Amino acid sequence: MTVDIAPLRERREDIPLLVETFLRIAAERYELPQRAFSQAALRRLVEYNWPGNVRELKNTIDRAVIMADGDEVTPKDLPDEITAGMSKSGIVDSADSETGGLSVPFTADFREDRREFERRYITRCLEYTQGNVTRAAEILDMHRQSLQHKLRQLGLGRRYVSVNGEVPDNADN
Repeated sequence: MTVDIAPLRERREDIPLLVETFLRIAAERYELPQRAFSQAALRRLVEYNWPGNVRELKNTIDRAVIMADGDEVTPKDLPDEITAGMSKSGIVDSADSETGGLSVPFTADFREDRREFERRYITRCLEYTQGNVTRAAEILDMHRQSLQHKLRQLGLGRRYVSVNGEVPDNADN
């Protein structure tokens, strides 16, 4: 039996309850005092897109509990990718985009982090080339067919690669 659960970014109302639970578990596991989350830190958690879903949230709470000074977890105790350059939609703010920065996810799952980084990197390259897959492949030093395969693997195929004979508006295949 398969149970489909919506990603955490679609269940933001669950985050405060999960934070409380993970705080309690982390404090017990690491034999640390029970800490509360400041409103500002909780707001950052709710605004973040959570590409690593609940596992990333749990790892973030564990880290914050260990790093926190005092009775309260504040935004300074959270990882940079959650606090710096993120808007409510999860899009990099202009301060980060001016330098061309690309936020790199960090969870305990290296493969998923690498996949998310590839997705962001390739998407940014395709935005730069205005959806021109051939030109993006040249920039990425890949064959066009390899890039098309990678786009399908990363779930970006419908947007940039022809599917069932239909060519997307912004593709050049």
